[in-house]
Amino acid sequence: MERPRDLGGVRRRGWWRLTFAIGALMVAGGVLAHLKIKGTHFVSVVTSAGQRVQL
Repeated sequence: MERPRDLGGVRRRGWWRLTFAIGALMVAGGVLAHLKIKGTHFVSVVTSAGQRVQL
């Protein structure tokens, strides 16, 4: 009766670590994507402004 319980505990810990790692990766990816989008948006705004000034 004790062995399955231990396996369940190990499994639960594994799942918790897995979900935590996935969550951390998702957060990091979201932050990086947000920064990337912000950066590209800034660049596009600057380039469009530069084109307007040239025109």
